[in-house]
Amino acid sequence: MAKLHCTASWDGFEEVDLVIEAVIEDLDIKLQVFRDLERHSRSTAILATNTSSLLVKQLQKGLQHPQRVAGLHFFNPVHKMPLVENCPHALLPPNR
Repeated sequence: MAKLHCTASWDGFEEVDLVIEAVIEDLDIKLQVFRDLERHSRSTAILATNTSSLLVKQLQKGLQHPQRVAGLHFFNPVHKMPLVENCPHALLPPNR
């Protein structure tokens, strides 16, 4: 837990290995977040979404490195269902 950090700024993003996005379930907002994440994080970082209603392939569109995006869905309520679902994604060519 000591290695987890929550933030509302871009400070330190160039040093992370994994980012978990959990913004509102709005495709346009999530697409913008992933474009920003791609710019502010290193190219080897995994960009995970916690979406429960959107497809991972939708969130890959327009990114330089769409293969970095994956699903990481936490079940609710977390205190009763301590499970995490890892969602595979289809590899899209860059900029599609």
